[in-house]
Amino acid sequence: LPGVALTCITTDKFKTGCLSVNLLTQLCRENAAKNALIPTVLLRGCTRLPDMEKISAELDMLYGARIEPMVRKYGEIQSLGFYADFVDDRYLPEGTKQFDGVAKLVCELLLTPVTRGGLLLPDYVDSERDKLLDLIRSRINEKRSYSMSRLVELMCCGEDYAVARIGSEEEAENINYKKLTRHY
Repeated sequence: LPGVALTCITTDKFKTGCLSVNLLTQLCRENAAKNALIPTVLLRGCTRLPDMEKISAELDMLYGARIEPMVRKYGEIQSLGFYADFVDDRYLPEGTKQFDGVAKLVCELLLTPVTRGGLLLPDYVDSERDKLLDLIRSRINEKRSYSMSRLVELMCCGEDYAVARIGSEEEAENINYKKLTRHY
């Protein structure tokens, strides 16, 4: 499809495999926090596995695979999505296709989130928004990285490059489940 790229690298050097799904978007002040919140909310549940307990059980069935939300910044591009790692098929019982199960789960999390009335669940959004706010507020505790991010904010004031990868506190405070569903 246009705008979709697949990169596959195979090697026998490692005992684990990884899958990374990245959605790229223009970094902008109005959407950075909403974009950063989407993967964490989606990781809370999907139609087939509506809560973290069921997702955890499914990951256990996939021999302890892990799926983590991911938010990065590349210049003026924000990358969000999921990163998964899992045991390589060579180390599992014959015929086990670990990648297939992990890829299916990542797709379900991304494309079929658990909703009520077509909207993301308010409890999930509020909980993850509060965690995002804590993360934004805690940046000041890392003096070296905070000073560098403040330098970029001041030097590039008014440019998209100045926006933090997880957005600002002011923007994150205004996110609710209706706004996030519309943005998703």
